[in-house]
Amino acid sequence: MRYTRFIALVLAATLFCSFCTKEPETIIIDKEVIGEAKTPGAISASKSKIEVEAIASKATFDITSEQGWTMMENNSDWLTISPKSADKGGTTTVTIALTRNETYSNRSTEFLFYTLDNEVKVSLTHKGKPAPEHCCELNHSSVTFSANTYQATEIEVTTFNEDIVVTTTGSFDSFSEPIVSTIPASDKYAFTVCPSSINIYEKREATVTFTGAQSGKTQSLTISQANLYQPVHGFPASWRIDKNIFTTTNTAGKCWIDYGYAYAVEAQGKDKSIISAGSGGSKSKPKFSIYSQTLAVSNLTTDDYLLFCAPVTSVAAGTDFDFMVTLDATSGKAPKYWIFEYYDAGQWRSVEQDLKVMPEDGQTKYSFYVKNFSTANHTTFVQSFTITEPIENDFVKMRCRVVGRVNGEGGTLYANESAQIYFPRFTYSSCRLCCYNDVPAIKETKKVLHLGNSFTYYYATAWMFKQIARSQGHQLRSRINVMGSQTFGNHLSLELSKALVKEGGYDIALLQDTSYGSADFYRDGCDPNDSRLANTITLSNNVRSNSANCNIVLESTWAHPKSDGLYKGYGNYDNFADHLINGSLAMLRMVPEINCISPIGVAFRAAHNEGIPLLYTDSFHQNRNGAYLKSCVNYLMLYGEPFNDSVPDCEVDATTAKRLREIAEQTVLGNQQKYTK
Repeated sequence: MRYTRFIALVLAATLFCSFCTKEPETIIIDKEVIGEAKTPGAISASKSKIEVEAIASKATFDITSEQGWTMMENNSDWLTISPKSADKGGTTTVTIALTRNETYSNRSTEFLFYTLDNEVKVSLTHKGKPAPEHCCELNHSSVTFSANTYQATEIEVTTFNEDIVVTTTGSFDSFSEPIVSTIPASDKYAFTVCPSSINIYEKREATVTFTGAQSGKTQSLTISQANLYQPVHGFPASWRIDKNIFTTTNTAGKCWIDYGYAYAVEAQGKDKSIISAGSGGSKSKPKFSIYSQTLAVSNLTTDDYLLFCAPVTSVAAGTDFDFMVTLDATSGKAPKYWIFEYYDAGQWRSVEQDLKVMPEDGQTKYSFYVKNFSTANHTTFVQSFTITEPIENDFVKMRCRVVGRVNGEGGTLYANESAQIYFPRFTYSSCRLCCYNDVPAIKETKKVLHLGNSFTYYYATAWMFKQIARSQGHQLRSRINVMGSQTFGNHLSLELSKALVKEGGYDIALLQDTSYGSADFYRDGCDPNDSRLANTITLSNNVRSNSANCNIVLESTWAHPKSDGLYKGYGNYDNFADHLINGSLAMLRMVPEINCISPIGVAFRAAHNEGIPLLYTDSFHQNRNGAYLKSCVNYLMLYGEPFNDSVPDCEVDATTAKRLREIAEQTVLGNQQKYTK
């Protein structure tokens, strides 16, 4: 019992003395000398304090002891130390390996080395990074997106020792949802920036500024996104959509579906001018799709719009433009009323003189309407406009915007993903944009009506005619309704044809009946009771009653073998051509309101005899050459002047276009009296 107590007292004395370096003392218990304590074994460190810079580095020091030692466990995860013990006395070099200090604060720890009866401490300070001049640190100081990317970038904000106030300027909403207004001191904050949509023409730039609440120090993040602009003159631009251009699997179609834009497919603006769609602020966004191998947009409601952009390097103030489009709807639920607008002098403008008023409310103005006609009759709209300010290295921007809350059925308009607006394809030209920056000034303006069928809409001859006329200094306000296989009798009942005729105020009306109607009329003896004659008289009378001073022109069309090679029963080209012109001349004599005929078929025969291909692959309709020749003949018949050097080729081969113009001049000029009352 006494021995056990003795041992405990000895250990207590030993532990007590491990914290001192006093001389050995006599141990006395109950006034009895028990024994003499031993001198503790010495242990020392070559450094008691170590300071290391923020970089990843190593530090060394020596531990010297009279006996073996051990290091107390250290749990700092930003360093490793070796060795952590020694088996015997002597001097041992200890190495500390430190990872880089990525913070702006010092980090510290302490190492304890001990023997059985003594210990020594070494303190370590790993300095933080030097605080910069700014209030915080960003992992990106700027982010630049391409025009058609959605790749997100995460922004990390590291604060120092004060709260950070966050402000944004510019088009920040194009890149991110709103972010916090204050970041607490000594905190990290992350947010994501990503373009909200494809960037066609906007100057998308934003700045996020971080400001120290106490110091006033700042740090900035700049965000920008390029647009699709190319430094070229993108006029004319044409979307004549073949069935193979836009599909759900090819690049062009997927670009439309995924990104919401489509480049022009022909003319100088090919792969440069752009069609897209946008939201006017509604919660619903346009849905892009491929319908019947052409471009379609749905989910549109009031103030949503179809967007058209064509790049230019430089156009002067006062430059004239033509916008031409063909549209249809897959459903009566689609928007009915649209207004055309162009961007000029910092605002969207419309051409007031061409606006109408919605009958449903008697006040909303619109440019045209689109319906899902049971007869599949497309809406064709043409608008000329003039800019008041120059445009340098930018897009000429045009749009068709939904107005009112009426759908094609007359009901209330709501966004509907199944109600598509689409651009007809193949034989129709869906859209054409023209810029007249190098042509004569406008001599006069005339309003013209076109009523016809596929012999007018193949390769958009009415649009070619307008483009040619403007190049010669003649402005046309065009109204067009064309539908396949339509006779004059059909036009008398077509909603769009009746509406256009009733609109009135026309200086010119170009009327085109079925491709063989006048030939059959002549073959059948020019019967005064013939229904074809009656329909021609009625239609021309309707035009005259709404346009008293209109020059009403009957288009005389061309002979064709058709796919069966039977020339519609006339046996050969010349016989068919003779019947066509003779029937047209008979109509001219017998229809009081017809002023003249346009001898298109006569010019076709001359070009045909020279071997110039004028017909489409069906050996029936006009190809591009034929459309161009028809347009040239119509122009010359109406204006009676030879072409100047500004006349466009309209994507016809230049040599062929020149020859076709010569044939048209030879056919018309000097011969107008043959075809005029």
